[in-house]
Parts: sequence; structure tokens; C-alpha cells
Amino acid sequence: PGLVLPLLTMAENHSSDQTACIICCHSLHSCTGGDASEQPLELPCGHSQWHRCCVQGWLVRQQTCPMCRAVVVESSSDRTIADDHDDVSNLVELLSAAASQPPSAVDCEAVVRLLQAAFGREVEALDDDRQQLERQLLSIESELNEHERMIRDIQEYRSQVDALAEDSAEATLSAEDHRQSQDREEMFTLLARVASAVQRSGLTAEQVFRSLPQGGAPLHLDCAMSLLSAFGGVAEHVVTRAAQALDINASGWVEEEDFVNAMCRFAFPYQESNFDMLPDQLAVSCA
Repeated sequence: PGLVLPLLTMAENHSSDQTACIICCHSLHSCTGGDASEQPLELPCGHSQWHRCCVQGWLVRQQTCPMCRAVVVESSSDRTIADDHDDVSNLVELLSAAASQPPSAVDCEAVVRLLQAAFGREVEALDDDRQQLERQLLSIESELNEHERMIRDIQEYRSQVDALAEDSAEATLSAEDHRQSQDREEMFTLLARVASAVQRSGLTAEQVFRSLPQGGAPLHLDCAMSLLSAFGGVAEHVVTRAAQALDINASGWVEEEDFVNAMCRFAFPYQESNFDMLPDQLAVSCA
């Protein structure tokens, strides 16, 4: 960091023998009331036999009183924004003095040191801003990485849920297929028992149908369900499917032809292929 100049105050009283600046040897009283840079300044030690611009140049190099060598430099930790403003004012005053005094009275080294100090502080401030921005950038990158990790976790969790749902759907379909297959087998077994009973009666299927309470008239599906329920041992929904199977032409009624064909179909040993035989094939098989 550059040199820090103390806050100096203008001397209020000057003795009659202080007629010339001990630094530049120019008159002190000739400029009284004029340019501020030419006014005498009093240091903390009490001496003031110099122009303001002259002693500032001296203090840049020596940091002591030209008369008694008392140290007049402030510590850098005591600096404020007002101190920085004073440095800028000092620089302006030194540059102004360069335009009004002979070159020998202008301390070029002081100007350079003030410029270096000002630029040094600006560089330090910019470096602090850069470091702060870098920390903010690292924080933002960390948050982005955390969000990306959360998104990956959510996607993985969703994949697991979808897989479980698919497995559950397949398991449900498999269970439903098994139940329907079991119901179908129970239906065939029930109708085979009915056909076996017809065979053991010693009557033909036509005679058995005509001996039913409706006297050979078409049998409503509800009545057919009541008839099948008498054989027992099966669930109601299986009985319903068996009654619908007796209605081969899907008319909603079990006619005599439907009953005869069904008895021929299920009189054979249980085979699902028998259930898909057409009426004319059943006639040939029964013959």
C-alpha cells in the first residue's frame, strides 16, 4: 500500500521571522490568502515553516517533520474514505503547484507515489471484488450440482416406481388370467356332469329337455341357472357362465336344439376343443 498522509491543519499564526519556506526557499507571506497549496501547514509537532505542497512532498519521502524529525505518519488501519479523499486532494494540489511554480519546486516523486498509492488501493478493491465473485460463483455451482443430484434421484425413483407398477400390472393380469382359466375349467366340469347325468338316465337329450317343467318350451337363462345350481359345488358366477354356454346360438334362451348340442358336446371326455365345435359337427359326433 502507498504512503498515508496525516490530516494537516493550516497554521493560524506565523512569527515574523518565518519569511521563507525551508524546503523550497520561496516566501511564505507572499501567497497568504492565495492558492491553498501555497499556504503554510502546521504538523502535529507544531512546526509550520513550509508551504502545504512542499511539506506533503517531503512527508511522502521522509514521513518525519523537516525540523524536529518527529514521526507524522498514520497507521494504515486508521484510514477511512475521507483519508483517501485527502490523498486525491493532495495529488490535485501537487499538480496545481506544478503549473504555478518553477520545476525545482514540484516534487515529481511525490506525485508518482500518490498515483501508485491510489492505483494500488483500486487494484486491491478490484481484487476483493473478484474474490467475492469467485466465491459466489462457487456457491452457485455447488447449488447447481446439488439440484442436478436431486433431479437424478427423482428420475431414478420414478423409474423404480414405473418398474414396480409394471410388475404389479403384469402380476394382476397373470392372476386374472389364472382365475378366468380356473373358472372356465370349473364350467366345463359342471356341464360334463350334467351331460353324464343325462346319459345315465337312459333317455335321450331331447326327452330329458321335454321332461323339464316348461314342457319343451325354450328355457330362460335364469331357469337354466337354477337347473345347473342343483348340481352344487360351484360358484354363482361359474353357474352363470355355464348357463350362457348352454345358449349356443346366443338368443338369451336355451332351446331344445341348444340343449341337445350342449349335451353331445360335453358327453365326451373334457376337452376345450369340444366347446368350439359347430352344430353340424356336433350332429355328426352324436350320431
